[in-house]
This record gives sequence, C-alpha cells and structure tokens, in this order.
Amino acid sequence: MRPIPKMQKHKNTTTKLILITALLLILPIVYAQREGSIPLLALVESGGESRGGVATLNLAIREGNGGVFLDTFPLTKTSTQISMRFAQQTACQELNLDCSNLDFFYTIRSAKGIVGGPSAGAAATILTAAVLENKKLNETVAMTGTINSGGMVGSVGGLKEKISAAAEKNFSKVLIPKGTAILKENNSSINLIDYGKNLSIKVIEVGTLSEALNHFDGAQKEEKKVEFVISENYKKLMKEVADELCGKVKTFPEELRNYSKKALDEENYYSAASLCFRSLIDQRKKEYSELNATKENLEALTETLSKKINITEKDLMSEKVNSLTALQTFMAVKERIDEAKELFEEIKNRKNEDAITYVAFAEERLNSAKLWMKFFKLDDKKVELNDKNLKISCENKLAEIEERLQYISEYLPIPLVRAEQDLKKAYDFLEKDPISCLYLASRTKASVDIVVSLLGVPEERLKEILDIKLSLAQKALVRAQQKGIFPLISYSYYEYADSLKEFDVQSALLYAEYALEFATLDIYFPPGKFYEQKPNKFFKEFSINSFLLGIGLTLLGLSLMIYIKKHKHPTTRKTKQKKSKF
Repeated sequence: MRPIPKMQKHKNTTTKLILITALLLILPIVYAQREGSIPLLALVESGGESRGGVATLNLAIREGNGGVFLDTFPLTKTSTQISMRFAQQTACQELNLDCSNLDFFYTIRSAKGIVGGPSAGAAATILTAAVLENKKLNETVAMTGTINSGGMVGSVGGLKEKISAAAEKNFSKVLIPKGTAILKENNSSINLIDYGKNLSIKVIEVGTLSEALNHFDGAQKEEKKVEFVISENYKKLMKEVADELCGKVKTFPEELRNYSKKALDEENYYSAASLCFRSLIDQRKKEYSELNATKENLEALTETLSKKINITEKDLMSEKVNSLTALQTFMAVKERIDEAKELFEEIKNRKNEDAITYVAFAEERLNSAKLWMKFFKLDDKKVELNDKNLKISCENKLAEIEERLQYISEYLPIPLVRAEQDLKKAYDFLEKDPISCLYLASRTKASVDIVVSLLGVPEERLKEILDIKLSLAQKALVRAQQKGIFPLISYSYYEYADSLKEFDVQSALLYAEYALEFATLDIYFPPGKFYEQKPNKFFKEFSINSFLLGIGLTLLGLSLMIYIKKHKHPTTRKTKQKKSKF
C-alpha cells in the first residue's frame, strides 16, 4: 500500500480543523434562543369528579418567521392552541414589539386527566412577555384566566379547585380574573379571597395583563397615567360636523335630547354628532313618508340620490391616502358611501312607501360621508400604504377572525351568522378593494372579540367589563399618539362608548372594542415604521454572545488537539510509521 504523502496528511488535518471550527462557531448561533416556564392551574377529571391540578408551560423563542407552535402531552382542546396564538399577539402588542422575525415554541406537560381549554391564556401571555424581555418570573405566583383583546384577563371556571391546587403546591399567591372572587355554589356564595386565606395562600383579582405582570415581577409598580391629548384640529373639525348635524334637527326624541346637549356642553363632539344623526334619520323618514309616495316622486328622489353617490365617490377617490389618519378617514367615508349604495339597491325591491324611508336613510348616510371628508385636512405621520401592504394587513386580520370564530364555536351552540357573513364579504373585498377589506375585517374582529371577552360573564358585571375596556382603549390611544399617530376612528368610537355607558351598556361595550381595535391599526403595517425593534436587538446581542462563545469553544478545541498531538505516546507514533510502510 502506498504511503499517504505528508503534504496530503497536513491538508486533511487542516480541512478537519476548518470544519470543526466552523461547526463550533455556527452551532451556538443556530440554536440561539430564549426560554422560560410558568405553572398552569387546571382542572383534572377523574372518576367523574373534578379537582385542581398544576401543569407546566414552557416557551422557547428563536429567530424565525412569526410562527406559533404548540406541543402538548396529553393532547389539549383546540381552544388551548388558539390561546397560545392570542398570548403571542397580546404580549408583542403590549410590549410594542414587532415579532414577525421570531418563532414561538410552546410546550405543555401535564398529568393525565387535565382538562385543556382557554384558561392558560393569561399565564401564557405573562410567560411570553417575560421571555421577550428576558425577565425572570416569580416562581411562587400562579395564575388562571383567559386573555382577551387589549390584554384583559377573562373569566374561567373551576377557581375554587385551582386555588386548592395552588395551595397544595405551596404557591404564595394566585391571581384570578377581576370580578370573580365571589363564587356562587349550591345556592350560597363563597368568597375566594377568604377561602385562600384559610389555605394560607393569597388570592388576588387582576383585570389586565399589566396588573398581573406587577405580581410576577416581584414588585408592585404603579403604572404612569398619561392622558390622551385631543388634537385641536380634530376638535375644531368635529365641532363643525356636530354643529352642522345638530343644527338641522328640529325636534329631538325625548331620550336623546339631554344626552346630546350634555355631549355638546362637554365638547364630546363625535358623540353629539352621532346622537343628532340618529335624530335626523327619523326626522327625514317622517318628512318623506308625508310626501305623496307616487312612482314619479320616488324616481326623482332615487335619480338625485344616484347622482350624489357618484359625485361623493369621485371626490373620495381623488384624495391622497398617505398616513394612518388619512386611511381611517378614507375608511369612514367609504363605509358611508357603500352603505348608501346598498340602500339604493334595496330601494328597487321595495314598495313605494317603504322605498322612501330607505331613500331618507341613504341620503343621511351620504351627507355624513361628505362631512367626514373634512378630516383629510388632519396631518399625521406618513406611512407606505400601497395595495400590497394593505392586502397583507387585511389577510392578517382575516386570519385572526377565523381563529376567534373557531375558538367561540367550542362554547356557543349557534354560529355568529353576522360575523361569518362579514368575514366572507371582507374576503370578497381583499383583491379589488383592500382598504374596505381592512376596515370591515377590523370591525368584524372587534365584534367577535367582544363576544370572546363576555363569554361566561354575568350581566351584572357588564359595567365592570366596560370600565376595563375603556381604560385599555385609552391606553391604546396614548400609545398611538406617542408614535405620532392621531387614531381618528378609534378616538371617535372611544368617546361615543363613554357617552353611551350610562344608558346603553351593550352598545358602549361594542364601541369600546371598536376603539381598541382601531387604535392598534399600525401593527398591521411594515415593521420599522412604528415599532421599537426590541426583539431584533435582543437576539442580535444574543447572537454576538453566542458567536464569542463559539470562538472560545473553538480555541479550546484547537488547544486540546495541539496538546494531544504533542503528547502522543512514542510507541503509537512508531506503530503508525511501520503501518504506513507496509
């Protein structure tokens, strides 16, 4: 056998060293990740009875493409899987982070019999926020509750059993959803805070993610209250709208007169305008119904209406949409024009008497569309709003609606027909009209989110939920303003919800949810425009540290190889030499 030349031996050794060095340098970067874990309080079913149990949720975050993955043993319900996505979305939004460059790997390990469901949502959100910020959680604290829009902690069942399980595992504190401390059981009431005291565990109610985070951080931090500053230009323009609408009202319905006057006195001009608009519709319907509803009269009215629709739509299309305020103005005007067009089509299928009332409604919607065009005058931070970005934004919203509808289907026996219809309609808009798609998808998502937030909530707690939603909406408004955005639609809805809370809580809840949804519209647009790029920065630092670790490991490896080579046993070397001559 021919001996291997010395040069070839040297070359092979060098190649091996290069490969080993590259591997040692790359591996720490490839596997760069952050990890954390949190206990989950759950129900365990055994022999037809339920008791409390504790599972463990682990999370690893790596650089990736925004994926959310869940591995569970035993298998859990679909709602648990969707809760993990809610947790990721809420935590990133709460921390004002763009998470599109990260993958989230959740793992739940639990004993046999543990019931899966959405009650892991709040704890999962806490864990996600902690891992993103590289913070250590207080291991003596446990939590149960769903996570809802804006970071609201929602109601769950089995609280008594979960508190008992937490006490058995020697937790010092357990957090439960706000408003659930009084448990009705067998025609009597149990105070869960007192129940916890008897088990030597502190039970605390929390309403929001930020409240819960305070307990897990180990220190009570008072959140700084920053007031939302209303744009003077907005106030001036909305006053013009309110004055014009309210000036046309001849007689107010009794139930609206005092509220509209109060709204004007308190400078809540959107609320005043909305209340006056409702009065104007009734007024115009009455005026038209008193007309002789002949075929000729109806034809003249509809012809005039058709011309007005075309002119208003043409005016709208001539406006530039290059900021989020302009986008929201466009949405508001377009919605009113589209509604006028739908009413116009409906007129054809109605008898003369009914058709005239539809004409009245369509005309008022069209007039309000013209008034909303005033808000194109508002200045705002410019952003790239091309069809591609708008389409991607709407696709993200549509995916979130589908997740929530699937989530709700596990708890409600009947489907949300209106939401499903609007979802289909938004999909129809996706290619041809992405702005209308985004607007309708946003409203639909909000209407579904409020259903999710109210699952299992008794009617007597609605005002309490409304207060939480309004505070979260205000917080979202402040955040938007800090980014240089005036959230036009969001603030208008917030103001209207606040004005309705005294006499129409259910409508107020819906408008508060709309406010919350539209305040965060910026998160659906290209990163870097509004976000602090914290995850990028964190993982860049982590990769640099990993790279330095790789260099250290490489140097250590090389040193060991050189040492071994120098200190080889002489007999071994001679044997190798003999073998090479054979």
